[in-house]
Amino acid sequence: MYTVQKGASEIYFNFMLKASTTYPNVESPIVFRVIYRKERKDVFTGYST
Repeated sequence: MYTVQKGASEIYFNFMLKASTTYPNVESPIVFRVIYRKERKDVFTGYST
């Protein structure tokens, strides 16, 4: 996890496997997650394992 501290707020970036979601070929998507001021946003990269 990569953290940038700027004043009172924190930003977190990380990549993760979303095991709860599987594609028909039994692969899990790789997701880029950004957390800023306790708000979470998941961005699907289009890649899977």
